[in-house]
Amino acid sequence: MNFGCLPAWLMLVASFTAWSFDIGAETSTGVVTGKLLVATERMPDPRFAETVIYMVQHGPEGAIGVVLNRPIQVVPVAEILRGFGDEDVSASGSIRLLAGGPVHANAGYVLHSADYAAEHTLVVDGDIAFTVGVQALRDKVAGKGPARALLFLGMSSWAPGQLEAELGTPGWVIVPADPEFVFDDDLGSKWQRAMDRFGVEL
Repeated sequence: MNFGCLPAWLMLVASFTAWSFDIGAETSTGVVTGKLLVATERMPDPRFAETVIYMVQHGPEGAIGVVLNRPIQVVPVAEILRGFGDEDVSASGSIRLLAGGPVHANAGYVLHSADYAAEHTLVVDGDIAFTVGVQALRDKVAGKGPARALLFLGMSSWAPGQLEAELGTPGWVIVPADPEFVFDDDLGSKWQRAMDRFGVEL
């Protein structure tokens, strides 16, 4: 995604939707849940070249994750919330907007520390949670949100059985995740560091 200038970005934010999926229980378990799905050099899909995806859900119903290392733009928090219709926002600071994946690319999602939960929150594990929409960001501005948060446009998802089939190819590897790695700001080295965790020398 290339947003060029802030006015163009603001037009996109105005079209944000909070796509709701059935998150089922308060927690999700699966082979890849809470881990990093990392594209190898043999990834055939250019949309996922050198991506590091944090997997928030994996089970019989399919899989969901967000790409951690595809930055779009650093934007003032107040501008984001105004784009969602919050008229009187006095928020300070900025947040990096990330491209979470090609699915529902105009929808907003927040990956955050598990010290916070809202109506549409999926708790991944004891440290990290995932919320549809930007209520987590609103609450963070109000001083009652998560301690750490990443904001995404779009996400990555797989139909039932699709990810299992892809894991049988050399395009992906599964790597352990932890909050320090997930939330750190060093996006430029994140793919290489993820591959290093897998023990691959490139």
